[in-house]
Amino acid sequence: MKPFDRVKLRSEGKCEAMVFIEVTGVWTRCWKQPVEVHHMLTRGRGGAVLDKAGEIYHLIALCPRCHAASDGGEAYEGDLLIDGYVITNELEEPKYLGSDKYLRRKYGDDKPTKKDN
Repeated sequence: MKPFDRVKLRSEGKCEAMVFIEVTGVWTRCWKQPVEVHHMLTRGRGGAVLDKAGEIYHLIALCPRCHAASDGGEAYEGDLLIDGYVITNELEEPKYLGSDKYLRRKYGDDKPTKKDN
């Protein structure tokens, strides 16, 4: 199954963005349809490398309205963008440089080594 299809399956075909409901003062999932797949780590900053690796952590299903709001400084605050970037090493393996805990653990400096096992 392709990564974009796996994201749509994970999201149940509904927007995964969190939105603030002012009346209640509560954050909730948007839930709107249809969805588009958004790169929280943009393709130009290594999202394409993670796509090749079959990773879907950096992908999120968004409705067109939330997708339109997924760029710029506020997108980082709303968890619609991930900082840093991914490069490949000499073996073509992804290497993440940034502050995201999951990506650091799987592809970055926090990756377990053989001596950690």
